[in-house]
Amino acid sequence: MPAVVGGQFLVSHDQKSDKEHVFEIVITEDTTIKLKTFKDMVSVSVDAKSMDAFEGSIGLLGSHGGQMLARDGVTVLQNDPDAYGQEWQVREEEAGLFMDMDYSPQYPQQCVVPQKDPTSSSRRLGEQSITETQAGDACAVAGRLDDMKECIFDVVATQDLSMADAGAF
Repeated sequence: MPAVVGGQFLVSHDQKSDKEHVFEIVITEDTTIKLKTFKDMVSVSVDAKSMDAFEGSIGLLGSHGGQMLARDGVTVLQNDPDAYGQEWQVREEEAGLFMDMDYSPQYPQQCVVPQKDPTSSSRRLGEQSITETQAGDACAVAGRLDDMKECIFDVVATQDLSMADAGAF
């Protein structure tokens, strides 16, 4: 059953399976946001009949023109995704975005960026490893022929054959 969020946005939830959920938020008659989860993967898609609906918009998803702009709307952070993420960290004046702000870090303390561990990319003896061939077989069985390359990437990156059932993320 649909719910109303913020007194104005209609939200529906469809649980496709124990691993998959789809939430659709109706912004206007012509604009919706779809949040799709499969296990720990999250997909956000914004659908509008006219791109004019996004004219002048900036934020974590980028600008209307496809640039990764800072909050000032001018500074381009295209080549530094970590700085871009830090720039768009939720701030105290935006606290209405989340019900619970009792976690760390909080702005102005920066988010912790995971360090790249050069030893983490190599597998230890005895660890499971899904090959691209195994991933391709799983993706073919799941009917993912249109996005085979992306499917194989998801399966190998997560080391989880069931990700082939996720669809495009």
